[in-house]
Amino acid sequence: LSRDSFLGTTYTGRERENGFNRILGADGQIRINPSSIFGFHYFRSWTKPEKISSSDSGHTLGLHYYYTTRDWIIMLGLQDISDDFQTETGYITRTGITRFRSGVLKMFYPDSKIIKRIDPLIHSFQVKDKFSGLYETYNTFDLRFILPRNTIILAGYRYANEVFLNKKFSTNGTRFILNTQLTKQLFLDINYNYGNKIRYLAIPYQGKGNDISASMNYLPSQKLHLDLSLIHSDFIRSSDSIKEYDYMILRSRNTFQVNKYLFFRGILEYNSFRKILTTDFLASFTYIPGTVLHIGYGSLYEKLSWVEGEYRYSDRFMEMQRGFFFKASYLWRL
Repeated sequence: LSRDSFLGTTYTGRERENGFNRILGADGQIRINPSSIFGFHYFRSWTKPEKISSSDSGHTLGLHYYYTTRDWIIMLGLQDISDDFQTETGYITRTGITRFRSGVLKMFYPDSKIIKRIDPLIHSFQVKDKFSGLYETYNTFDLRFILPRNTIILAGYRYANEVFLNKKFSTNGTRFILNTQLTKQLFLDINYNYGNKIRYLAIPYQGKGNDISASMNYLPSQKLHLDLSLIHSDFIRSSDSIKEYDYMILRSRNTFQVNKYLFFRGILEYNSFRKILTTDFLASFTYIPGTVLHIGYGSLYEKLSWVEGEYRYSDRFMEMQRGFFFKASYLWRL
């Protein structure tokens, strides 16, 4: 339609000898004015599992409205997914919910050389879980600062809970985000969250803990790209303040692009929870898309030692597995 408005319809299906999964629906977007957009989607599914004579049907419905100007961003959305909606040609994370979403962002432009913009943000999700009949909420209150050198600093608080196995748990917490370009070659990204957590077991229970992710990207030249990342997570049980796990994954990924055809890549990763170190090396030559040659080698090391006919825990790494692969493809054009 005119400008960025559109209407569309979609069908996907998977047919089997004794069953099927079919989805039919429509979606659209209407530009109301230069600042406002309204959108929708509605899909219905029909599913017949194998060896079962009857079939199930379900639906998903979505409505959303966006208002965007230089100073404001406002968003409203409604989504309803029935508990029997199924798709075998796509992916859906959760069914059986009715969810209302809203968000408001106000942009301030101070007369400052240090702070380019200040953004107070409010996001809210109100969800009804149809399986349990319980309601859950997720609300964030953030303050974001836009600084020079593509730097973003965000600090916020969330008031939230989650329904899991027909029980409601608190997920309140705080977060801090830093994204910055320290130099032309060096980039830094840090995300930190602290708050209440859920232990997702057959009998779940409440806890709290930290979640940290950090990455550093260094580009000393156009040909060399060095990436270093860290992920950390822990869980402290609320009933007795015992730490159940402390998990860290440290990963180094380094790529050297020799020319437009050839590159080498090395990956080193350490998992502190499983005490595992993995190494992966790859050489790749691409003459044209479709004509490619790959050669790779990888190893897995564990903190074990062979003592008196058995493996025992050790302070040193021992190579437990290794693998080599070769792949070649050739594109023949007629």
